Amino acid sequence: MKPKKNRRIAENLVQDAALNYLRGIGFQEVHEEVTLGEKRLDIFARRDDGVFCAIEAKVGAARRAFTQASKYQHVAQKTYVALYAKTSDIAEELAELTGIGLIMVAFSDEGDLIPRLVVEAEESPFFEPSLANYIWAESAKA
Repeated sequence: MKPKKNRRIAENLVQDAALNYLRGIGFQEVHEEVTLGEKRLDIFARRDDGVFCAIEAKVGAARRAFTQASKYQHVAQKTYVALYAKTSDIAEELAELTGIGLIMVAFSDEGDLIPRLVVEAEESPFFEPSLANYIWAESAKA
């Protein structure tokens, strides 16, 4: 088992790779480590057309990641889990069941951390625009 410090560094790398993916699909406004109740939302992003996106990044623990990400569906039209691994059957099943998208992050042969979209996020049926705008405004103050 890796020391906790190394695990945290790895989660930051997964988060950075997911952030690069988001920027590549048009999400240029980004807030990281956003307070949402008692939790911290890893990435909260807004596109120019007003679409909000949330990402929970983890090294492993797919079930825990999807449990956390499900709480973000009220503040984002699109919610994703970014996991460090090449494949994860349970993560793909959870993505299909919940409508939460799945981004897998793995090292390339050259040593670069590459994000790969495995399951596209569905539009959240729980999205609350006024709550999303409030959280966005509060996170901009931080």
